[in-house]
Amino acid sequence: MADERKAGSMILSQLGMFNEAVILYGNVVEPTILKAIDKSIENFTDENNWEGEFDLAGDDNDCWLYPAEWNIAGPGEEPAPKARFSIDCINGDDDYWAALFCRQGSTGGEAGFIFDVDPTKFNGRRAWNTYTTTIDPVLIATLDRAGFNALGRGKFFLPVHLDANLLASAWETYGEEEISEFAMDDSLKPLTIALETLKRSCETFEKIMSDFSVKTIKKTSKQ
Repeated sequence: MADERKAGSMILSQLGMFNEAVILYGNVVEPTILKAIDKSIENFTDENNWEGEFDLAGDDNDCWLYPAEWNIAGPGEEPAPKARFSIDCINGDDDYWAALFCRQGSTGGEAGFIFDVDPTKFNGRRAWNTYTTTIDPVLIATLDRAGFNALGRGKFFLPVHLDANLLASAWETYGEEEISEFAMDDSLKPLTIALETLKRSCETFEKIMSDFSVKTIKKTSKQ
């Protein structure tokens, strides 16, 4: 409480400066960083025959991707991926995205990719949740070694840690005008590494999903 009062007092004593900083950051700096992240992820999907939506900088913060073979929609139908990797956060709902990527969240939150299935493709959420308690520990250990954190119920989180100082340098170099160049800057290299980790881990996730069908068939046959 004392720290909050002291911080509040400092902000109020320099209100004009803090007001300008918040407006600049919220309206210009943060959206630019998110657009560069969107573009970097879009570049990856184009290069690897993946699909997705790239609008982390939008009002709904929607940014997700998946291998094209996970789309089980028929020809001419709307895409229907059985699972996808979405940019999301843990323990940081009230923080700016860039702060979460740089591990500067007010409550220790982090941003990264979360793997999650569409439960309608797995006999509903209840059936999927029941199955996830039986996922092969070897598969979970494989994902753990790759850097994923198991969140429960078949969700896995891969954090992406960016460096605020490198982002500051990239911002000074590119500003808001050169998003494409910003997206390829070394400051976003951890994002590129994470995307490659997703790609390498797809076989493990595919095994987790295919095991659901095998175990469901076995269970049905016993009844």
